[in-house]
Amino acid sequence: MAPKTKKIARSARRTGKDNARATGSTKQQAGRPANMPDMPMDVLLEIFGYLHPRDLLNLARTNKGFRRYLMSRSSAFLWKAARKCIDGFPDCPSYLSEPAYANLAFFSHCHNCLKDKVEAVMWILCARYCTKCKKLKTRTYYNGFPSYPQKNLDLVTLVPYLYINFDVIYLEDEVSEVVEKLCAVTDDPAKECLYIEERKALVQERIEYSQKCTVWFRSNSPCRAEELQAIRDARFADILEKLRHAGWGEELKYMKRTGYKAFKEDEELYAQIRVAKPLDRDAWGKMRYGLLWLMADSRRVRKFQQREIIFGNSFAAFVRFVSDYYEETASPADIPLLPQPVDLAYMQEVRDILEFPNTVMVTIKNLRALLPSLPTMITLWQAHAKAKFTSLVAKKLDIPEGIDALGLAVAVFRCSGCRKTDLRYPDVVAHACLRPPVAPIQRQLQAAGEVTYEILVTGAAQLQRWSSAKVKFLPSHVKPVLEACGMPLEKTTAEEMDGLDLRFRLKHPSKSSVHGLKTWREASSSVVRKACLPWEVVSDK
Repeated sequence: MAPKTKKIARSARRTGKDNARATGSTKQQAGRPANMPDMPMDVLLEIFGYLHPRDLLNLARTNKGFRRYLMSRSSAFLWKAARKCIDGFPDCPSYLSEPAYANLAFFSHCHNCLKDKVEAVMWILCARYCTKCKKLKTRTYYNGFPSYPQKNLDLVTLVPYLYINFDVIYLEDEVSEVVEKLCAVTDDPAKECLYIEERKALVQERIEYSQKCTVWFRSNSPCRAEELQAIRDARFADILEKLRHAGWGEELKYMKRTGYKAFKEDEELYAQIRVAKPLDRDAWGKMRYGLLWLMADSRRVRKFQQREIIFGNSFAAFVRFVSDYYEETASPADIPLLPQPVDLAYMQEVRDILEFPNTVMVTIKNLRALLPSLPTMITLWQAHAKAKFTSLVAKKLDIPEGIDALGLAVAVFRCSGCRKTDLRYPDVVAHACLRPPVAPIQRQLQAAGEVTYEILVTGAAQLQRWSSAKVKFLPSHVKPVLEACGMPLEKTTAEEMDGLDLRFRLKHPSKSSVHGLKTWREASSSVVRKACLPWEVVSDK
């Protein structure tokens, strides 16, 4: 028993400081916010008289003391006094408490997941929902209302709803609650009728209040929006001023013509620029290097665009010059077989005129200096194109000396781009796939990293220079036809086959849909489409 007596005695020994801490009687304890509800009523009324309903609700969320005091029914007059300070703000409706009304009107968070920045208020539904929660908590009338035994009762008259995009939107929980209560009183017609009338009156009241609140919200929202926009504009003006002091004034004048579109293309940087806060040293330090990189890139693009405009006008003059020359010296049927302006632009004589000086536009007068050398350039290009196709044939066939490889009957080409198979020289030279369209000039510039003459030419022509890379030589297309008449692949020309005027037919017509007699050209085309089918020559009989 002695230890117990000693323990009691020890616990009874408390200093005055300990007692003050336990009872909260010190000045420090009395000045805590938790004890502010115990302040004199006239002091509290004086303080609350200057507060906004948003401030009252924030204060109620600070500690239990304020929550207990401000959330009680006896404190409703404080909320009413704070609400009266807002011009045009409708009175609190009967179906909402003062704190709930303030929360709906002044706090832009989702009422389900608490996500911030939910600006749209569904006044008639007394809720704010983000996009995800709106789909979760609401349903549409056309997707079906919950069933109720009384068929002649339209439930849409008993629940508040929104009419958006030709559809009725309502809260699923509210409709389920109405159906549950109706089912509970379905055996008592008097109670059922009374409940239906009460619901209709409530819906009408919510419709009226939602209209008042919508008018007030729309008239006051621009004020806050304009205030935030003014802050953003001032921040952006400070950023532009710092960039001008850094020597980027010329670039800013150029960017202003497009509404500073370049700033918006970098989403991360633009988000820092459009923050609704004044520009301070820390904010400038975070975005400074990103802005400097953006300005340097803008300067590069501006110089390129200036050069592109000048070069584009010069190239357009060159196109007119070549077109006029072809109209005077060549027939319309031969023009597609000649080099196009995009091909001639890569020849050194043309390049010297178009490329230098690159700040002066070239005219037809300047291009007339090419007239003496233009026939030679055309001849050289035609020889180059012919050599490309000749090399394709020579790689697969051992052609005797003195025979034109492109005149052989077997010299048929296939395009890997469009899958066309009956291409022959010289028509293959003008095939569209050999000058494919180019990607947009911006993508070329990003890929190249610098402005080159090739990029300027392809950008102005919107075509790539002529290339035989997509053309393949396939002797197997004509080989079965020549073997049928005993003609050698390496020596038989297309002209000789035309002179023989032979007719061919399939050895096994039942195995193919190809029927009838064919010329050697028709048979070759059938071989291409139906694989290597065996042919035989038909006699005169």
